[in-house]
Amino acid sequence: MKYVELGKTNLRVSEAGFGAFRLSVLSVDDAVKVLRHAYDNGITFYDTANMYRDSEAKIGQALAPVRTK
Repeated sequence: MKYVELGKTNLRVSEAGFGAFRLSVLSVDDAVKVLRHAYDNGITFYDTANMYRDSEAKIGQALAPVRTK
């Protein structure tokens, strides 16, 4: 996985991101599995928005154990 600096934030994120729009159709358990798989394969950039319904909550639950990384 390639990583790039995110603007002028000094944060390095994966060049490929995860768009969370479709998480709303998944159960919490399935969403957590998909998100952890993405993280385990190097994805560190996640795109979400309020209009994506419960995607923020699902991302928060899935990535809670690795949040500080």
